[in-house]
Amino acid sequence: MDAKEARALSVFLLRDQLHNPQSLAADPGEEPGLGFAYYEIDGLNALPNFEDLTAHAEGSTDQITLNLPVSKRNNNYAIRYVGQLHAPTEGSYTFISISDDGSRIVIDGQVVVDNDGIHGRRARNGNINLSAGAHDFEVQFFNGGGGAELSVAWQPPGSSGRRGVPIPSDLLTTRTGKPMIPLASAPFVSDPQKSRMGQRMFAAMGCVSCHPLDGLAPMRKAKRLNELDPDQNQGCLGDTIRRGLPHYDLADHQRADLKAALVAHAKTNPPLSPAETVQKTMAAFNCYACHQRDGLGGPSTALAEKYFQTTFEIDLGEEGKIPPGLDHAGAKFRPEALKSILTSDKLHVRHYMATRMPSFSPELADRFSQAIGAADDQPSWTEGPSFSEEMAAHGQRFVGVTGMACITCHRIAGQDALAIQGIDLSSVYDRVQPGWFRSFLLNPAAYNPETRMPQFWPDGKSPFPDILGGSPDQQVDSIWTYLSLKNSMPLPVGITPKGQIAMELVPADKPIVHRTFMKEVGPRAVLTGFPEKLNVAYDFNVVRLAKIWRGRFFDHSGVQSGRSDTFLGPLGEDVLDLPQGPAFSFLDAPESKWPTPALTDRNTGGRFKGYRLKEENQRPVFRYDLESVTISEAPEPVIQPGGTILKRSFSLEASSAAKGLYFLAGEGEDIEQIAPNHFKVGEAYEVKLKGSFPIRPILRQNGAVKQILIPVNLEQGSATLEQTIEW
Repeated sequence: MDAKEARALSVFLLRDQLHNPQSLAADPGEEPGLGFAYYEIDGLNALPNFEDLTAHAEGSTDQITLNLPVSKRNNNYAIRYVGQLHAPTEGSYTFISISDDGSRIVIDGQVVVDNDGIHGRRARNGNINLSAGAHDFEVQFFNGGGGAELSVAWQPPGSSGRRGVPIPSDLLTTRTGKPMIPLASAPFVSDPQKSRMGQRMFAAMGCVSCHPLDGLAPMRKAKRLNELDPDQNQGCLGDTIRRGLPHYDLADHQRADLKAALVAHAKTNPPLSPAETVQKTMAAFNCYACHQRDGLGGPSTALAEKYFQTTFEIDLGEEGKIPPGLDHAGAKFRPEALKSILTSDKLHVRHYMATRMPSFSPELADRFSQAIGAADDQPSWTEGPSFSEEMAAHGQRFVGVTGMACITCHRIAGQDALAIQGIDLSSVYDRVQPGWFRSFLLNPAAYNPETRMPQFWPDGKSPFPDILGGSPDQQVDSIWTYLSLKNSMPLPVGITPKGQIAMELVPADKPIVHRTFMKEVGPRAVLTGFPEKLNVAYDFNVVRLAKIWRGRFFDHSGVQSGRSDTFLGPLGEDVLDLPQGPAFSFLDAPESKWPTPALTDRNTGGRFKGYRLKEENQRPVFRYDLESVTISEAPEPVIQPGGTILKRSFSLEASSAAKGLYFLAGEGEDIEQIAPNHFKVGEAYEVKLKGSFPIRPILRQNGAVKQILIPVNLEQGSATLEQTIEW
């Protein structure tokens, strides 16, 4: 759960504190973030008097943004943000408001920045002296028509720079009325005599046996479990408990269960099998409360009806409400996926299910994954079909409305399904084994007799006998091949992309090359979006490949209407940031420092000379000159399982002798050589290299990072080099 949910749960559990008489005289409580009120007002040309208005909607927000959790008009609306600003130190503060249309910043009742009126994007600033601590803080905004924009920044005492920085969200709070104070609370005063007695009792009662403290040891050594007498009537399991022994207030059935466990433990038991380890772990961590396995567990009907629901109305029956059974789970899931499911929410794909999956320690997840994998072992299920673009194209057809119409019930690559919003199919490849996927699709009812999943190949016959020879196995494999592209999947027939913004660039049948300003890249960025759902961004101030990502390409509204200082980032997923330095450089020696460009430096890695488009596929070839060497670079998508990867092909021509030229092939905190000319850079990506000359990589430390340098041999006056980047 997130911080807001944890806070809400804490308030519910401690709700009696809300009625504590001690809270009446206490200072008001606070919650993180600002409160906001949204107003709809026709004919706006200036900020209204908010005190005379009734809000159309209210809520809270962690930051000052127009992206609020309410439905808004396109124009003629106003927003008021109210709360407290906690100044960390005393001094002079500068506040900056950038807005389209009007805005105002008010602190402790004083207007600090007045940016009111109808206007395009405009910045205004103001200064105020603040003491350290909380101050009443208010931001007002309205939009009378056209574009809408609002950002608020500040310059605390001692900071520099003209633009300022966003106000940290942890310095913004909202007063909430009565604080929550523990019932019958009183200032705690330590009593030295009681402290000494408590220390002795902590040891005497055996508390220290489970809760170790430095300098303390149990006064009575505990017996081993197999040395205990379950029938001892005056022990902690007896009817009468001898003075000095712990009293756990056990019920009769609890004492009986513990005695039976001690008797069983006294017997010599062999090591647990993987299946027994799974059963023990699921019992110990109460997994059976939600999950069924081998006929055990799962919620009762009463509990299911009361607690297991969906977050929105969805026609999935019990499958949409009850957590999935774990029969065959060790063979179904990829080991790394199972560990991720147990330790984080990254692969929790049932977005419609209200039930939450708790997270567990990596150590427990590793042990459990190994045990359930061994218990359910199906070696053949790990074997997937060979990849080909032809098979992926067949799979794309089957998933769309011209095939099995999987998109009727399944979302895909973030796009809504046509009817029921089931699991997103772009997550399948990362989660499950290909053999389980094949077995499940061919006979879903064998895994869940009540499933809503249709039987597409009844009696082993395909409704599409003209595709792949009508073979059910091959047709399922084609769907798997298509899904293996993940965020690089071209959308199937029947899906109309949603969520696009007005100025989104969408590569369809050919690449798009776009010069722009880009966040974290710079003002001389050249972007290319490929129809294969691969995108690249070059920084030609430095002459480097700066970013690669998959999925959606770019919103170019940041350079419209003269707004050249609005830098936007990628729209897609799987964003990979690459080294800050140039791709090529001349060095005096292999150990020489790689160039580190400053913010205003240009042409660090050469001089950009533009690009041409290949006639056969309209893919760009970039050209840049570095001293006497002309370099042509062609980025190309390579389709493969796991998502499209990038191949960079370089052609180098030297007009004169060129020695000491190096290529920066990778940079990160750690570099591992997997095979000749194949390297893993941290946990982020892998690179493979080949060239027209012998590749002799140099692994070295450059400041805080490790690097892979490739000496470029230009003795023949020209050379070619190829780098593949997989992430």
